[in-house]
Amino acid sequence: MTMDMPGSSPAAASGTFQDIWSAISAPFRSQPSVDLPEVVAYLDPGLLAHAVRFFPSRDAAVNAGPAPVLRRIFTLEAGDLVIRGPNQTNDPLFDRFPRWGASARIPLAELATGSVDGQVAPSIADQIVLISALNPAAFQTRTPRGQAIPAACGLVVTHVPRLRVWLPEDGPRGGQETNRRLTDGDGRWWLRVDLPEPEDDNGEERALASTFRPGPGDAALTVEEGWLVRRSRSSRFAALYKREPLWGVETAYALDGVPVRPTVAGEPRAGDLLSVDPGRSTDLIADIQWQRHDTGLGHDGWTPLAGARSSSVQLGAEHRGAWLRARLRGPATAWRWVVSNVVGPVQAMAPVAPRPCHLGRRPAPLSHAALQALSATPGQPAAPAPLDLYRDPDFHPGTGWLGHVATDGPPSAASLQTTYTPGENVIHPCIVELPVDLCGYRYLCAITAYPRGPALEDPFLYGSNDRLTWTLLADVPQPLDVRKPVTGAYNSDTFITHDPVAGVLVVAWRAYEPRSEGDRGPANSDVVLRCRTTRDGHGWSEPIELMRLPADHNIMLSPTMIYDPEAGLWHMWTIDRPVMHHWTAPTLQGPWTLDAAQTPLSVFRMAHHHEVKWVGDRLVCLLYSRQDGNLYFGIFKPGSWTEVDWSLAPLLHPRPACLYKASFVPVHDPVAGTLAFDLWWTRGAACPSGGIDAGHGRKLQYARTVPVAI
Repeated sequence: MTMDMPGSSPAAASGTFQDIWSAISAPFRSQPSVDLPEVVAYLDPGLLAHAVRFFPSRDAAVNAGPAPVLRRIFTLEAGDLVIRGPNQTNDPLFDRFPRWGASARIPLAELATGSVDGQVAPSIADQIVLISALNPAAFQTRTPRGQAIPAACGLVVTHVPRLRVWLPEDGPRGGQETNRRLTDGDGRWWLRVDLPEPEDDNGEERALASTFRPGPGDAALTVEEGWLVRRSRSSRFAALYKREPLWGVETAYALDGVPVRPTVAGEPRAGDLLSVDPGRSTDLIADIQWQRHDTGLGHDGWTPLAGARSSSVQLGAEHRGAWLRARLRGPATAWRWVVSNVVGPVQAMAPVAPRPCHLGRRPAPLSHAALQALSATPGQPAAPAPLDLYRDPDFHPGTGWLGHVATDGPPSAASLQTTYTPGENVIHPCIVELPVDLCGYRYLCAITAYPRGPALEDPFLYGSNDRLTWTLLADVPQPLDVRKPVTGAYNSDTFITHDPVAGVLVVAWRAYEPRSEGDRGPANSDVVLRCRTTRDGHGWSEPIELMRLPADHNIMLSPTMIYDPEAGLWHMWTIDRPVMHHWTAPTLQGPWTLDAAQTPLSVFRMAHHHEVKWVGDRLVCLLYSRQDGNLYFGIFKPGSWTEVDWSLAPLLHPRPACLYKASFVPVHDPVAGTLAFDLWWTRGAACPSGGIDAGHGRKLQYARTVPVAI
């Protein structure tokens, strides 16, 4: 965290900065005549990492287009720094999503600016002005070599494997490229600017109080742990000094735009302790209040728990039957209350999920240990491998269960909320079970919102320990992506897979994207598969494109993907009625090859969505048939990736009145010698008449099949 970095510098005094700023006050067109690299070297790395979010004017942001994936942008307008976010309605830049309305304005005249003794870098406010004027571009690559960079760009940021900054230059005399000097796709030369490490002589990060050098003014901006923080002389919250000027925090804005998502952890059981984790906003939360509710549904009727104002609460008998949540506020939330996930009801003993759902954890198969040898980065932490995405040669379920597993009774509604309204409206679930917790959760659910239609059908990620209570993961960029800003574009089918070579969990989705406005037909549209990856559930990649095909060539419904560690090959299945296609690739990003063999689906009436997983040593497919109105299992023949023996016995009893994509996790009881399946699905397309409406609307629904002997 830095604002001004005291110490020696080659030439980057405030006067030099003013000369540079005068040279580039207009949009950058050519390299400044003064030594810009020496100033850029002392700019705050936290700002540089988010350089593409800053725009020198309102018009510049409009001309750049919506770019909804940024989640937050900053514009300089009439002496104000304007913070803008998606779906904000105040003074929007666009009349359609993401709109980029103003959520806050910071008058620059109030900020401490100018030169003070010992100051090396410009003030944060001046740094923002400088960075925005350079029209920055960012790439998820090591260097800008070979990249297509706009001619007006005067600053490039690369993020692999860490933050690096590049400025344009005339090029070396001999024209020879090096690691520090290289050319982009248009032959333009770029120079790497080395950023100093923010450490003192002992290798420790300098405390902000020791580097803070504000000039005249009542307020100042700092960059702290990914936040743009507004401090004032009189604020007492997280103050830098014990006497005036205090320079405490007034407000804070996450530079990446990811909102505060508090997460309640613990078992809702009398005698146990619940705790709330604010995530990275811990130091920017001032107030915590625990609340209770009779049903846990809706926004009204929540009442405070007396005296419960810390990050944890001890549950007692008086809380039995109640549903609980925590709400928080502080500089990180603009002093507005934000609420956590809901847990409950509080029970007197160990929580019991709907019969016959035991909560015993399955251990990882012995074969999972071999995955570690595939890692391209041995010794580094890796994401846990979901239990059913790899073959378990020690579990032989056979085929006798096929046609005999089915639910017996109505489903339960899961507790799961998106950030959209209505929050419980969701579709396209994909659930996996982990052998060890990720972010404190045993199960992960990728799912798309469906508030009022496909316009906001964006992917989210949740965690659960009981299969029914799902928590929006706090450190994940939620939603994982938003649709392309073209009429007719939408996101859809989610899927989760695992890459043992990269050591990452992969959360992916399908997108339908018209290439231009005015024609949303398949001939003018693409089907695109994208993903984000993570090692630990906290740090996430930017969206990665895995595959793109013309929509009139293959509609690629419901992708489902696994990795075969024995052959080192990726397998993917998609539906393009009336067949299921099988694809293979050497890496996650391809190239993908379509198998000549196909899986016919003509035994079903409009096969629509499916999911493929391992059940022991057999590959199993769960399929939703739209006109049959139910779910069906099939087992792949041994050694085949395309030949499937289907059962026409429906899984859901009673049959839902309205059904859509489903997901499954096998439940093997080795002591009882039985096999059952956890099933999740949502409401969707209309089914044939005669089904039963459970009254759960568009909530995620859950049921378990009756166990059968194997």
